[in-house]
Amino acid sequence: MKGRNERLIQNNGLKTDYSRVPTGMQDSDGPLLSVNFRYTFEKKWKIERDAGRLIDCRARMKFSPLGACALAGTGLPIDRIDAVSDRDFLLEFLSANAITAVHLSQLGEEWVLWASEEFGFITPSDPVSTGSSIMPQKKNPDPMELVRGKSGRVIGGLVTLLTACKGLPHAYNRDLQEDEEPVFDSVRAILGMLEVSAEFAMNITFNRERIQKSLPAGFPGATTLADYLVKKVKVGLRWSHVKDVFGGLKMNGYCRMISRHIEF
Repeated sequence: MKGRNERLIQNNGLKTDYSRVPTGMQDSDGPLLSVNFRYTFEKKWKIERDAGRLIDCRARMKFSPLGACALAGTGLPIDRIDAVSDRDFLLEFLSANAITAVHLSQLGEEWVLWASEEFGFITPSDPVSTGSSIMPQKKNPDPMELVRGKSGRVIGGLVTLLTACKGLPHAYNRDLQEDEEPVFDSVRAILGMLEVSAEFAMNITFNRERIQKSLPAGFPGATTLADYLVKKVKVGLRWSHVKDVFGGLKMNGYCRMISRHIEF
């Protein structure tokens, strides 16, 4: 998966891209398109932590309760009661899957918005988009909608097993037969979500001009101006008149010009 992500970044020219993208649905002076994208889908950060959680939980799955029967049916040196009465290792695994599903769902939500006519930040190619029954010209980002929807199923699997385990006494209980279905279903769902997300990412185009045109109206250079006042003019960031300065500049139309010409 790491190799696919690296190829994706190279293909989209994101390593040197300085297009700014919004945060909190508002104009932003902060994240660049390349930084935002790498944060979202490369191996590092979110996806890397997800992989790390799955690797960590393997250490607590490497044991076998065989021979313990329903309580303590073996003389082998294992903690027999604990081995048969709990499924916390599966709960941990399902929890790691659920967190991964949430991250992929967040990615799906963002890309569905970005693909809309109102945003127009990305355009999915034909292999990863569909038209509607009466509007075939549309390019709906259906794969990421499916990823977003599938996350509820993975989260539901975790809740199912948590509920099954919450009131169990020691020893084996038939309630624990409910562990297999949510685990297997969660694995299938996560593998599908990862595959679909990666394939979608390989087949989108970022509309950099549209992104740039959407930003100046909200004065995204406000942070740059604030940094300038702090570093060059030695004005405290909490200085009561800074807000008035911003307001006055914006009212007089100087915001865009200043944000382009400030030098540190």
